[in-house]
Amino acid sequence: MVYKAILQYLCDQHTKRTELSKKSQIPYWVVQSMMSGKRSIDLDEYHKICLALDVPVDAFDVSSKK
Repeated sequence: MVYKAILQYLCDQHTKRTELSKKSQIPYWVVQSMMSGKRSIDLDEYHKICLALDVPVDAFDVSSKK
């Protein structure tokens, strides 16, 4: 699941969800819902997250991972 890969990245980079919210301009409550798996991440939000974290869009590609 993509949100788990993003969470792991945030943890590895010592980045808080509040910081992700501010940088991506996604409301904190939306980030919280996405990162808890209660809400899916749409394409626009995913793009904003990648830009905010300065990673390529395929950084969280989990399709080939088990």
